[in-house]
Amino acid sequence: MRRWLFILIAVVMVVLGCNDSTSSNKGKEKIDVTFPTSATVWTENQTDTYCEWDESDASGNVYIEIYNAGVLTGIYHVETTNSGHADRIDELGSWGTGSDFRLKVIDSDENWGWSDYFTITEESTGEITVSYPNTSTVWQEYQTNTYCDWSGATGEEVTIEIYKGDVYAGLYQNQTTNDGHCTRQEALGDWGSGDDFQLKLIDANENVGWSAYFTIEAFTPIQIAVTTPSSSTIWHEYETETECDWSGATGDSIFIQIYQGGEYLDEYHDWTGNDGHCSRNDALKNWGTGDDFQLKVIDSDGNFGMSEEFSIIVLTDPIEITYPNSTVVWQEFEEETYCDWLNATGSTVYIEIWKGSVYMGVYQDETDNDGHCTRQDALGDWGTGSNFRLKLIDANENVGWSEYFTIE
Repeated sequence: MRRWLFILIAVVMVVLGCNDSTSSNKGKEKIDVTFPTSATVWTENQTDTYCEWDESDASGNVYIEIYNAGVLTGIYHVETTNSGHADRIDELGSWGTGSDFRLKVIDSDENWGWSDYFTITEESTGEITVSYPNTSTVWQEYQTNTYCDWSGATGEEVTIEIYKGDVYAGLYQNQTTNDGHCTRQEALGDWGSGDDFQLKLIDANENVGWSAYFTIEAFTPIQIAVTTPSSSTIWHEYETETECDWSGATGDSIFIQIYQGGEYLDEYHDWTGNDGHCSRNDALKNWGTGDDFQLKVIDSDGNFGMSEEFSIIVLTDPIEITYPNSTVVWQEFEEETYCDWLNATGSTVYIEIWKGSVYMGVYQDETDNDGHCTRQDALGDWGTGSNFRLKLIDANENVGWSEYFTIE
């Protein structure tokens, strides 16, 4: 009787060891799995999938399991090096379909981390149906916020081209998520007008789908005058508190894009009130440097205007921050941290903390420029990672950046 009792206990422990809460009970949940995400859609038997995680959270080698509705379904990837990225070239296993799959990354110390829930769908035949735009669709030249709907595409991303008749006119949307819908916020290109336009959608496996013919009507936009920035404007890389001024826009709101050399780079500012002025408080992104940048203001009626060309220059750091440096590791909410610096001017400085290119908060409000300050308060709720920096600004707006350091 006792022998059968031990066998029963062993069986229960094995079963419990296969659920998503107890399979790694020696370590702890600490690995940040960044891909797949909740937007990820794989298909049955798909090849060339991958997983990504923060390698600084894991130690030793890792292996990856796949779960469906909390139940261990199989091994996604056998033991591999802790590089933060693992490719699975083989087909996905016979794991079924649904929207409650997760990957679990487990390291040599049995620490683990979960991906978001993601979807595996039935394998597509490769027959793509583009349901919108259709024969009743009428767009205007330079219209903003157009969109495309489709089904049947395979892979994670699709690319959409636009044709006039049988002639390629331009790129409508480059490498967007294969979720059946995409919105193009940017104004339509200078593609002309007519009733013989089509969108061509190409998926990751080179399957192709065409929309029905639709119409783009001629439109003569009102020219918006963009007065700031101008040809005399000079911004620094990652500068904060840049601004744009304009007049002549119609409608209640506008949005702003940034161009370099006449080519679209990125969104400078999301939709904002059409009051003739907006400030961007976030740091500029990694858009490079040069003297051929422009802002494009687009209103809700499709009218637009370009600024004069202006410059973004390399950020110079006259101030040298000697601490913290790349060897520094602080703990979340640690007290009595400090900063050391050289070459600041004026009687006071203040210090900000950034994570990557994102402003996180004030590390130290105005303090004496004596080359050292100690922050007595606990660090703020700024998260963890190895890409934190302090930014010191002196009384004359000179700037210095520390090396990247870690908060764990």
